[in-house]
Order: sequence, then structure tokens, then C-alpha cells
Amino acid sequence: MDAVDAALLDVERGLRGNANRGGTRQVTIISQARWAELMDALGADLSPGARRANLMVSGIDLENSRGRVLRVGDARLKINGETRPCEQMEEAHAGLQALMRERWGGGAFAEVLDGGEIRVGDAVDWEVSRRARGVSRAENAEHAPLGVLCDFCAKHSALSARDSPPISAREGPMKHTGKKDTTADIFETVRAVGLALPGVEAGTKYDGSPMLKVGGSFMASLAMHPSAEPETLVVRADLEERECLIEDAPEAYYLTDYYRNHPVVLVRLSRLDRDALRDLLSMSRRLTLARHRNGPSASRF
Repeated sequence: MDAVDAALLDVERGLRGNANRGGTRQVTIISQARWAELMDALGADLSPGARRANLMVSGIDLENSRGRVLRVGDARLKINGETRPCEQMEEAHAGLQALMRERWGGGAFAEVLDGGEIRVGDAVDWEVSRRARGVSRAENAEHAPLGVLCDFCAKHSALSARDSPPISAREGPMKHTGKKDTTADIFETVRAVGLALPGVEAGTKYDGSPMLKVGGSFMASLAMHPSAEPETLVVRADLEERECLIEDAPEAYYLTDYYRNHPVVLVRLSRLDRDALRDLLSMSRRLTLARHRNGPSASRF
């Protein structure tokens, strides 16, 4: 997780620069007080960054907040549900995952209704409807805030793209032409972004489908097994990390039984913009190089 002092929220997309964007889990939020309770219960002193949430707020109780609107500075976030803890929380500290399952200890996830820049120290408050308060939206925004934004992170984690060259233009979700696309057509954007990373080469799999490789080893390809959805990318992922990816953004990441025992994750290309794709391929490249240094394994991936 990369802590920052300011960031931009994009409507219907989430935190700009975040690995997971779009869907209903655009932003993840934890409560500073709830995190402190968890640490007290465990007798631990983990950094809130271990939770891998985007925002940490003080003075706000997130429990049972589904459907409510949270104002962070000028931005508005609609809470869509509770963020359930994955196995990586147990690895961070024994007993943490179980405790986080209680009273929304894992925090909440939200979509961005109104975007803009947010900064550490911004006022945070629940939005109350005009009908409930009998006041205008402007008056509603002026009442004393309950809390403040005390920390936030861009969820790069293993999806860091620090070693990749910049992409010249941002693109929206990948779109295809009206005619039926071939496998090569669908893979073209993946190929272009991947080949911009150091040492990445284009190749062909045993079935003739295109792939990317680094150090002579598999890095990314389209998932050709019939258990996978159409236009699905398969990339390398740590087994622990992929659980959190799927937990955080099930609209983008998933698995089938065929791929479950391999160190990979399946990704719906329609859910990625170019920046997220670059981060994802950077993660796969890093893991592929590590595997190459450690020697081959029994996995075809």
C-alpha cells in the first residue's frame, strides 16, 4: 500500500491510480476507532496499512451503514456493503481475520457519487436527506462534521507499476468493434501495454493463442479453458494476494476450479482501464521474474 496525502476520486470509477476501479467496490474504508479496538483485542500494533483499505476515517462508525452516503470533503461516497476480511489478514496477525468479521471490522466499500480531490484532514460526515433534516443540501453541508479523513492509500500493493514507463493517454474500459473480434484483436491492448514493460516479449502458447512472457516464462495470456468467461485475462498472482483481489473487486477478478491450484488470477478485461491493466501486468512481470530466478516449478504457469 502506498500512503499519500491527497488523491482524486473519479465518479463511477474510484480512487485514481488505484488497482481496482469500477463496479460497486470503488473505494474501501476503515474506521480508525474500530482498527484501534482490533489492535487492543489482539495486543498488537499493526499499521492500518495492513488492512489494505483506501481510506481511514476518524469519528465515523461504519457498522450497518449500507445505503448511506458519506461526505469526504466535497466528494460523496455511497456505502454499498461490508468489506469482508480475507486470509491475508490472518497472515498479518493470528486471530485478526476472525475479529474483523464482527461489527464490520473489515470496514466498508463504496461507490463514488461525486468526485474531486480529497486530502488528509478533510471533514467527513454522513449525509442526511433533506426530508429528514428539513434543510437544503447547502445547509446540510454546513453542519459540524463528525470526523476527519486521517489517512488513505492507493491500492497498488503487488500491483505497483513503479518500474514501468508512462502510458501516454488514459483509456476507458476496453471496447471492441462491432465485428466479431479474434483472439489476437482482443489481446492487442494487453500486448501493447505489456511490451512497454522492460524485458517483456510477445509469444505464442501451445494452442496458438497469443501470450506475453519475460525471461522465457509465461507472464499473461487470454484464458482459453472453457471454464473461463470470454475476454478473460490470466496473469500471475500470489495465492494469498489473489484472495484479497477477489474479495476487494469480485467484478474484475475471479477464479474457476481449473485455475485454482495455479498461482494465477482471472481478470475480466471489460473491467480494466489502461492504468489498471499496466499495474496488473507489472505485478505479473515481477512474479514471473522471481519464479525465473528461483527455477522452474511443476505448474504450467
